[in-house]
Amino acid sequence: MDNPLTARVFVNRVWGHLLGTHLVATPSDFGLQGSPPTHPELLDWLAADFMAHGWSAKHLVRTILSSETYQQSSRDRESMSQLDPENRLLWRANRGRLSIESLRDSVLVVSGELDGQLRGRVGELWGEDYTRRRAIYGFVNRFNLDPTLRAFDFPAPMQTQPGRGESIIAPQALFTMNSPFVIDQAAAIVALPQFAACHSDRERIEHLFAAVLQREPVESEIVRVEKFLELKERFESSPRFIDSPWPLVAQSLLMSNEFQY
Repeated sequence: MDNPLTARVFVNRVWGHLLGTHLVATPSDFGLQGSPPTHPELLDWLAADFMAHGWSAKHLVRTILSSETYQQSSRDRESMSQLDPENRLLWRANRGRLSIESLRDSVLVVSGELDGQLRGRVGELWGEDYTRRRAIYGFVNRFNLDPTLRAFDFPAPMQTQPGRGESIIAPQALFTMNSPFVIDQAAAIVALPQFAACHSDRERIEHLFAAVLQREPVESEIVRVEKFLELKERFESSPRFIDSPWPLVAQSLLMSNEFQY
């Protein structure tokens, strides 16, 4: 199989998925009405390398992930931001919000509830008996799209889409605040043996930050959580979190922009 155009289209799709922006901004239109590539030599080289390695998607992904471009920090540089404010030259990593599928799977990973079983039947993503498997195994009703998926810009499954939009609306925050799925997983995080092994509130705070945000908390964050824990008596009369404020702490981290972006 030797079709450079097909290879370039595929490479552009994979690049856009991994880096958050495409080399050709119109991934479904490489014709005269489409946008020109920002890095034509790079696109041609990746396509040629992709074909030379037997059209291996694994090789392509590995090549992109091991590049200096992919491994850049997302931190701003004033000199470059003035020269290229839209980051078309890829001088930093693009920040991006997790898709609803990635967000759901990430919550399950953090809580230790993710079922890694491969293949099999689909399951409900939400509801009373939702599956703990990855979102790729979730049931999607093509004629009546789930409201949660719709709120998080899930594309209409009845037609092809060149890309997924990204909106910021209130139902997204309400989902992480009120969804039984998120509440369940927040409770599961503090039910893990690693959390139970902590001997002090400070250790528990540090453990939650490490588990959810993959970093240590700064002192001001520890103080803020400790002040919240002082309100413990307010939770003792509420059955929602089984007389414990810790699931709320875990949920607040799951709701944070740092976790979702």
